[in-house]
Amino acid sequence: QVVQAVQAGEAFAGSFDYDEVQPSYEQRKIAPGAENLPYPAAPGEKWIDINLTTAQMTCYEGTEVVRGPIPIVPGKPSSPTVDGHFNVYLQYESQTMRGLNDDGSRYVEPDVPWVSYFHESYSIHAAPWQRTFGWTGPGGSHGCVNTPTSDAEWIYHWADLGTSVMSHY
Repeated sequence: QVVQAVQAGEAFAGSFDYDEVQPSYEQRKIAPGAENLPYPAAPGEKWIDINLTTAQMTCYEGTEVVRGPIPIVPGKPSSPTVDGHFNVYLQYESQTMRGLNDDGSRYVEPDVPWVSYFHESYSIHAAPWQRTFGWTGPGGSHGCVNTPTSDAEWIYHWADLGTSVMSHY
């Protein structure tokens, strides 16, 4: 009835059943200077900044850079890397990755090293097949963050499950 009234440009009178829900929030102290960064980290909090514009990734503890900037290869235009705030939720020392190419054919990449998943099938992982890093565009990844092997290994060992990942343009 409400939708019909709105679509017809008419007023609607009636009652609604609803549940009252108390708002939830998180109160936390952020590190001095964090207000100038993409993520408001607490002092000493581990987090990963993926800058899709510059094709670089930086690892922080609070506001202190502990690794990076690391040149990366993010997703190509037809399969871009997600942007938003995520958390590392699963890690593998090595994994066979499978998926679809743009033309619908399947790809299988065995033994991809140092994999840290942060959203659905998106991960930070080593990409030994990439000859250079620090660029974007056609020829990029299927959406994952391709990373030099030594840096992906370091992140795998440094990042705990739950580590924040901020991916942005």
